[in-house]
Amino acid sequence: MCSNAKCPLHLKRQGMGKLPPKICSSCHAVTYCSEGCQATDWLALHWVECPELTRVYHEQRLAGRWTSWRTRRDQLIFLQVVANADFPDLPDLEKKQAAFVEQASATFPAQPTQAGTRPHYDPHLALTMVDLAMQRQLTLFLGLAVSDMNQSWWFDINGVWDRRIEACVRDMERNQDRVVLVEGRFSLDEKYAMWVFVKMEWNPDAPEKEKYRIVDHAFRLG
Repeated sequence: MCSNAKCPLHLKRQGMGKLPPKICSSCHAVTYCSEGCQATDWLALHWVECPELTRVYHEQRLAGRWTSWRTRRDQLIFLQVVANADFPDLPDLEKKQAAFVEQASATFPAQPTQAGTRPHYDPHLALTMVDLAMQRQLTLFLGLAVSDMNQSWWFDINGVWDRRIEACVRDMERNQDRVVLVEGRFSLDEKYAMWVFVKMEWNPDAPEKEKYRIVDHAFRLG
């Protein structure tokens, strides 16, 4: 569960290990498999995120809502298992997503993005939502427009994570033939949920049930 998007273990498709990761000692919000990955991610993104995430960490820990790295690892593993068990191959998934997004846009026209407030995304880009907070059972939403998520739920929960999530979305824009975005929602209590954003890569040549693999992620409370 390395937070460095360029982690060589991601590229080698070695998955999420069971050994405790290296956790940022300030914010406790990002984890790494090595000091090298920690240094790379610090220069790329984390130096901007860390001060605010540190404040959030102390706030959530005081409120009793902070989740351990083991819980977060298990949530990532769960999302990857669901993707490989229930998602069709990426070309078929994209067709279904396009149909859902087109139907939704006809029913609920997208609101324009205000300049300077939120990133602007292609309205045709879609993600799949795996929801375990709705009635405490697994619900799949195969096609949610990224631009709509950006103007609704993400507006309240992303906060300092926006830059990291934007990097994932931009990567999907460039590599739609192999990148898929997934949003997981897990209940914490009656009021709050843990939102787990993941970028997965699809490899048609991988063994069955291993074609989708997480390569980046972000945990947000909302």
